[in-house]
Amino acid sequence: MAANDELLIFTTVAEVRTWSRSQRAAGRTVAFVPTMGYLHEGHISLVKAALQHADVVVASIYVNPTQFSKNEDFDVYPRSVDKDREQLRIAGAKAVFEPTSLYTSVPGQQETSNVVGRECQHPDAHETFVQVERLQTPLCAKSRPHFFRLIPVLQGHLRNARLSPESRQSGLCISQALKWAAAAVKGPSPPTPAAIIQHVTQAITQAGGRVDYVELLSADNLLEIEDACKQPTLLAVAAHFPARDRGEVRLIDNMVLRVEVA
Repeated sequence: MAANDELLIFTTVAEVRTWSRSQRAAGRTVAFVPTMGYLHEGHISLVKAALQHADVVVASIYVNPTQFSKNEDFDVYPRSVDKDREQLRIAGAKAVFEPTSLYTSVPGQQETSNVVGRECQHPDAHETFVQVERLQTPLCAKSRPHFFRLIPVLQGHLRNARLSPESRQSGLCISQALKWAAAAVKGPSPPTPAAIIQHVTQAITQAGGRVDYVELLSADNLLEIEDACKQPTLLAVAAHFPARDRGEVRLIDNMVLRVEVA
C-alpha cells in the first residue's frame, strides 16, 4: 500500500479488503467504482455519483486480460496511471485498487478459462462465472464467443485512443450511419431492415473500415426482427479501422431506432 497526496494505492486483494473492513468498522459506507483506467469525464462522474451514496469511494484501475484474445491489443491498450490517480484524487476518491493480475489459466483448459485470486495464493480461488445463455449469442458474441462467460458487467473500452488520425475521421461514419437510420425509419418511405444493413455496411466499407457485424434486433430482447418500423429496434455495429501504431482498432456503437406510435 502507498499514499499519493491522500489517495491510498492498493495492489493486493488483502490490502483493499483490510482497508474496506476498517472503514466499515468505523461506521463508514464504501462505494466501489471499477474501471480499466485511461479515465475520462464519464468515469469521474461515476466517482462523484458514488460519493452521493457512500462515505468513501475506492476505484480500481485494472486492464482485464480476459477481455482480450491472444491476437488483440492488450499490450498496447492505453494506460495513464499517474493522470488517472490525480483525477481520482481531485474527484474525491479515497483509494485506488491497482492489482497486477486477478486471473490465472486453469491447467488443461482453454486459454480463456480463468480463476480469480491465485496471485495471493488463495487456496479457494473462485471458479464462478455468470453465463447468460441467449443474450450471449448475438452481436459481439459471434466473433468473440468466449468473452461473455467471464464478464457479467461490461465496461466501456477506450481503444479509440489507438486510432490513426485518418481513422478518427473515417470512424465517424458509424455514428453518421446510425443517425441516418434513426431518421430514415421515421420517414414517409422507411427502408427495410435489409436496406438499412446494406446502407450502413456500405458506409463503413467506403470509409475504409472492415465490418464485423451490422445487425437489427429487437431492442427488448435482441431477437431478430422483420420490420424496423413497427417496434423499437436496436441497430448495432462493430467494425475495424487502422490503428496509429499497428494492426486495427475494433469500434462498436449502437442506437435504438425509436418508432413514432400514432
